Amino acid sequence: MSPMSYIGDMENTPEYQTIRVWTRTLKKLRLVAALTGERMVAVMDRLVSDELKRVEHEHEHDSADRPQDL
Repeated sequence: MSPMSYIGDMENTPEYQTIRVWTRTLKKLRLVAALTGERMVAVMDRLVSDELKRVEHEHEHDSADRPQDL
């Protein structure tokens, strides 16, 4: 592999960060990954993305229900 190919591949590689999770959460994450055939990092990304959409949607509705100050 040429050095240029390696540098090009590094630009497309996702960045990783270590996080701490509870042991019970890790067990559940491993189980979801095994049942879906996904990698744990992909499961985490999908679940967090779905939760973010849900919270943003909920926040939009909460803001729309509040009376506007004039």
